[in-house]
Amino acid sequence: MAKAVSAIMATKKIKARRPTATSIARLTICSLVLSGARWISRETIRWRPEEGNLILVVERGGESAPIVLETAACFMWHSFNAYERQGEIIADFIGYRNPDHFLGENPVASAVMAGRMGAHAFPGEARRYVIDPAARSIRQELVDSGSYEWPRVNELHRCHGYRIGYIAKTRPGEFFWSLVCRIDMQSGRTACYDFGAGVYCSEPVFAPLPGVRYHPDDAEEPGWLMTEVYDSRPRKSYLAVFRAERLADGPVAVVHLSHHVPFSYHGWWSAD
Repeated sequence: MAKAVSAIMATKKIKARRPTATSIARLTICSLVLSGARWISRETIRWRPEEGNLILVVERGGESAPIVLETAACFMWHSFNAYERQGEIIADFIGYRNPDHFLGENPVASAVMAGRMGAHAFPGEARRYVIDPAARSIRQELVDSGSYEWPRVNELHRCHGYRIGYIAKTRPGEFFWSLVCRIDMQSGRTACYDFGAGVYCSEPVFAPLPGVRYHPDDAEEPGWLMTEVYDSRPRKSYLAVFRAERLADGPVAVVHLSHHVPFSYHGWWSAD
């Protein structure tokens, strides 16, 4: 591990404006893709939980070396948000105790491409790192054990304090996501809407209401929430629009397409 950290520190200076956190696993995946190596898979990377995670905390406003922290192994694809609070860094993400959906003997992420079910015994959980840069300490907390992916927040809170996150959730026994949820990151309470069996949604995107001043501790957070949905019965897609603060009530509008949209993950919203 020490050699890997030294190599990363010596490769490039990182200049930014605020503290942030990342892991060597994420840097390794990025380097595989950008260097033109084959697509990341069980042939190119290995899951070795006994080695734990390395977290690098980079000072965005200076030239000091990153703070290197070690913690228990946890695999991550995507994060909710990260921000500073009373000298600590709060970093929320979806974490896996074991990424068997992606790595292993029969991962569902590749098996489904061949028409097989594959393995996915370990769900994505809403997790949090609490990092104290001064004490050089880190602890990991479980916010909700659900079965989640594709976390998003109101982008007006990006890199600042926030309370509500938006995520997609699977039905029991499934790998793809049929529920869209909002989660209170302070209490862990969730509210969800289930599209039903055979209907699969993508990353939820929050659109703020014009003229609203959003407070980071607001438990309601009014706005619109959108997700692209694929219905496997007619094999067509549609856009579902919700009132974000009343998500469990179901969509207030549905924009039907006359065809399917290739299953995708990320989305964005623009007033233009």
